[in-house]
Amino acid sequence: MDSTFPPGLLPQGREPGSPRDASGARRRRPLFWLALAFATGIAADDVLTPGLPALGGLLISAALAALGAGVLLRGERLRGLVCFAAAAFAGFAGGTFTHALKARFPGASDVSRRTPAASSIAWLEGAVVEVRRPQVNGARGRELWTIELSSLGAKPDDLAPASGLVQLAAPACEPNSPPEEILEGQRLRVLARLEAPASATLPDIFDRANYLARQGIRRVGESARGRVEVLGLTPWWRVDLHLRRWSGALAARNDERLGPERAGLLNALLLGRRDNIGPGDSEAFARTGTAHLLAISGLHVQAVAALMGWLLARLGFSKRRAALAVLVFSIAYALFTGAQPPVVRAVAMIAVYAGAFLFFRAPDPLTTLGAAALGILLFAPDDLFLAGFQLSVLAVLALVTLYPSLEAAWLRWRGIPEAWIVDPEEKTRLRWSRGLRRACFVSLAAWAGSAPAVAWHMGNFTFFSLGTNIVAVPLSMLGMAAGAVGMLPGLSTLAPALNLPFDLLLGLNRTVSAWPLASLDVPPPPLAVCVIYAAVMCWVWMGRARSATFPRMALMLPAAFAALAVSSFFRAPPENPRLTVFDLGRGRAALVETPGGEAALIDAGGEGQG
Repeated sequence: MDSTFPPGLLPQGREPGSPRDASGARRRRPLFWLALAFATGIAADDVLTPGLPALGGLLISAALAALGAGVLLRGERLRGLVCFAAAAFAGFAGGTFTHALKARFPGASDVSRRTPAASSIAWLEGAVVEVRRPQVNGARGRELWTIELSSLGAKPDDLAPASGLVQLAAPACEPNSPPEEILEGQRLRVLARLEAPASATLPDIFDRANYLARQGIRRVGESARGRVEVLGLTPWWRVDLHLRRWSGALAARNDERLGPERAGLLNALLLGRRDNIGPGDSEAFARTGTAHLLAISGLHVQAVAALMGWLLARLGFSKRRAALAVLVFSIAYALFTGAQPPVVRAVAMIAVYAGAFLFFRAPDPLTTLGAAALGILLFAPDDLFLAGFQLSVLAVLALVTLYPSLEAAWLRWRGIPEAWIVDPEEKTRLRWSRGLRRACFVSLAAWAGSAPAVAWHMGNFTFFSLGTNIVAVPLSMLGMAAGAVGMLPGLSTLAPALNLPFDLLLGLNRTVSAWPLASLDVPPPPLAVCVIYAAVMCWVWMGRARSATFPRMALMLPAAFAALAVSSFFRAPPENPRLTVFDLGRGRAALVETPGGEAALIDAGGEGQG
């Protein structure tokens, strides 16, 4: 048993690094490794894009490997190893096949198969699953509707069944004419111009077409003015859309009550709506490493679930009844906030934890994470490539593996078992210092786990994320609580106190983001750097009972951060587009040539006005 723990404090076999250690690497976790193999298969299909014959051969090979491992082999140890390898291979093949069917081989009724990639006109019917009201220079821009199709055709009275998602811009309004209000959960019949989203042609820029395709949106367009008809509401069993419509009404009321800045922050924290977050504040949150607070994440859901569990425990509910109530509430809250990938992951983990209590089993954190990720990727494999899913899973993975390593290494380095301290004053000081230490370690672990994904998707490396998150996360929790209380009627007198967390959080991020070294702009890190970074994290996790001492980690972790940030200086800069301006006497024109060989000729008008 480890020398930092007094005899009898931990059961035999629960010391750090043992097979029964809840955070150790030696514990058997088949679901976790299966989920990892499944995710690897999804990534392989996205990169290699094999055809249907290759996919069929892969599935047959996986089936034969599993059959041979279970029937032909003799010897318990050898059979166990080969069965594990066969299961991992089957998971890899399943991930490849699932992603191929979802992303590259849609059904015959999918909108991408029913309409051409070029611009076309069509009538469509479907349910509104999301309404975005973006802010442009402080004013509300044109709405964007995401519609889940049910039928499609050339004429309104001759529509055939269809499936898939489309994103439409609302029709342009006539002067002095208010726009027609469209809400989530309504069924529409629309005449629209549809086309495939334009792919990015410049290197290292945001690829909107790829981003939309990851969400299942393969057609975008614009609805025609006067050709939008509301058919009614979706059926009663579409509880998700009815809850989402209710959250939209609450968001609109917050806009009127709090103003655009505070309401935008509250709606992002509590309702999962980022429409009113201005570009300046979005950039400030990104530069301080707190951009994850602007998206509904597992942190928000788990905070709400933990608060509800605490209240139920104080009301005398048993653990099983409280777990069931928290599970039902978490599912409803996830639907209320739009069922975004991090929220679904958090609810899936809560479901596994609640199931453990319901069936009198001890939950394992990594198995819970693996089961949640596997359940999400089975239905939405492209979520693997979304920033929200990656940040959420990597942060939880780091909290489960890296944080216990930091804590164990600290205790071993200090060499004084904290449980042996009995002096009241010393125990009080220890309680405060331990709380601060654990807050720092949790923030450091989450930062370390999510740093590669932040650099890849957001293009920056934040230097003050550790300190800002220690302050910003509690402020965001206070803001959620204050916002929920402020929605209750008759509490207008408490408005100044309830607005304080939002003002402090906005002021903190605006101040820190203005510092010269708050953030370093970096391109996506090379694959080799990501592999080295992951190897360091695995070493910290797997060797925490032997070689992962606190002084070594104090050197290795900053070295991994430095490699992630400095690697950008050793990459060749991307080739810039070429711009040629023609002065034709009667007007001007501009020729833009991209590094990929494409070109666009732009008529700039007689005065260069475009």
